[in-house]
Amino acid sequence: MPIDRMRRAHEPDHSPCVGHCTYDEGRHCLSCRRHEDEVGIWRDASEASRLEVWSRLPQEIDAAGRHLMRLPLDNEDITSLALETLAQGGSWVVGVEGCWLAADRPLPGTNAERLEAESHCSSTQVSLDLTGKIRALAWARGGRKLADGVEGLPIVLVTPRGRVGLTCCEEETVLDDGRVDLGLGLASARALRANGRTEIETGFARAVTSLEPATGFGRSALPGDLVINESYALGAILLPRGERPL
Repeated sequence: MPIDRMRRAHEPDHSPCVGHCTYDEGRHCLSCRRHEDEVGIWRDASEASRLEVWSRLPQEIDAAGRHLMRLPLDNEDITSLALETLAQGGSWVVGVEGCWLAADRPLPGTNAERLEAESHCSSTQVSLDLTGKIRALAWARGGRKLADGVEGLPIVLVTPRGRVGLTCCEEETVLDDGRVDLGLGLASARALRANGRTEIETGFARAVTSLEPATGFGRSALPGDLVINESYALGAILLPRGERPL
């Protein structure tokens, strides 16, 4: 049975907050679109009030020209969602500008804490460690609208930027373990080479491939048409079946 993307909307511990609270002149948050008063009383508000807010936010986020909405899901839900994506013919994608690595087949040994998958040609493996503080964001990509429903949209998995502790190299550097950091200069993702293989690491995801990237690496951990708040770091993206590549 497909997971309900809004399954925990009634709970006070799941709010639309994306950790970047900036208010407009009308005291509405530019990120989650709630009014300041709604933010302040969220945990104490009635279940009906919280559900009413959740129901109107997709239209308000669309109207504001934004394309992401946080989903009320915990890590167990996100694990189920990731596995569901593969089961329905989708893929998991990890990468940086110039190199996005995808896996679309689950590997044996996958569990609720560490998810493993590979590409059908076995050239690429992707692993997701979902034991940390992970958030799921519905992405209305390619002109779509959140108000039309979040069920078929790509899911962007992020973590608070302060929780990402990757070594940041500004130039090509040989690490203590012998791998070569290609020097992207990013704190949220890095690209490495070892034994003829390319590796991409983010805060909670890792992709390894024997394929040569089609282009050179850029200095961005985001696809060109994705914008997330600076408080978050991208970890991976869950692409539904038929979704065009990044």
